[in-house]
Amino acid sequence: MPRRDREEGGDADAEDQASKRVRSPYARGAIYRVKLHNFMSYTDAEIVDPGPQLNCIIGANGTGKSSIVCALCVGLGGPLKITERGDKISACVHGGGSVKDAQGNLIDSGYVETELVDGNGPGRNLVVRLDFDMRDKEIWRLDGAQTTKTEVKKRMAKLNIQVDNPLQFLPQDKVGQFTTMGPIELLKHTEMAIGPEVYQKHQELITLDAELKKVKQRLGTEQKTLDDLNAALAALQRDVERWNAYQASLEKLRQMKGKALWLKQRQAAQHGLRAALAVPPWQGPNSARAPPQGAPGGSGQRGTPRERPAHRAPRHCLGCSSWPASTAADATGLLTERAGGGGDALYEGRVRRQEAGRQGAGAPEEAAR
Repeated sequence: MPRRDREEGGDADAEDQASKRVRSPYARGAIYRVKLHNFMSYTDAEIVDPGPQLNCIIGANGTGKSSIVCALCVGLGGPLKITERGDKISACVHGGGSVKDAQGNLIDSGYVETELVDGNGPGRNLVVRLDFDMRDKEIWRLDGAQTTKTEVKKRMAKLNIQVDNPLQFLPQDKVGQFTTMGPIELLKHTEMAIGPEVYQKHQELITLDAELKKVKQRLGTEQKTLDDLNAALAALQRDVERWNAYQASLEKLRQMKGKALWLKQRQAAQHGLRAALAVPPWQGPNSARAPPQGAPGGSGQRGTPRERPAHRAPRHCLGCSSWPASTAADATGLLTERAGGGGDALYEGRVRRQEAGRQGAGAPEEAAR
């Protein structure tokens, strides 16, 4: 570990040179240089170009190995308490404020300066400096320009430097706690060490998974509601079918009632026709006609009305199939002739046929006598 003393006037030149250095073997954000002034065990110490591979600090107890580790943590914006060296920055002052320097002045302040490879871009290193004193006052600078601790942390996050991540920075006093970490916490630190964006994506997946579970629960509820509605719809559909059948029955009943009424009217019309056939046209209530020759009550009629029974209506209705064809023809002709005004001639023809029938039936009786 190279160690050398410098005058404070040369710090500005070192910062200018740091911004121009290019160390391609180093990864971006790697430590290229660290300088300690009045920090814990050291009055002045500097480590330059430790190499891009694994670096080890070897020394006897009390030689300042932990002081270098603590300087790396504090100088990059990490909390002092994770090193178990105190919780106030004044604890880092060499000698605790009770030691004098070579000029005999009481040492009450110090600083840590760290140079990071490509911190400002390719070929441009970044110098981070922390000045502190016994009053716990902190002054932060980036490339010589004063800034805040919050801004320093943001720059470290861009370089993926996480001094509070045990996978990147593990003080010896924290080894025991690291071995007792659970799998979830270890996974978190591993993802953060790979890159904050990996951890953020994992958190987004966790959030989406929680939302997915909620959506599935809502889907199950909606599915149950849908099943209930489908069951209710099926019941209503059966009611609709019964209602349609009822309406169809009502329509059929209406048609049957109409048909029954039509049949009654038809029967009444047929009976009215039968009554019309039973009464001669000149015997109607309003008829002024004289009976024709040979008709009952007319001129040339043999016998008296007492000897001849009055004309009777046929015993069969026009709608009956058992009515003789001659009688049915007479009724049909009568309707036709009366409609045309020739009812007397038709009636006379029918009477003559009836008389001929009776005479034919009486001849056997006279022969028997």
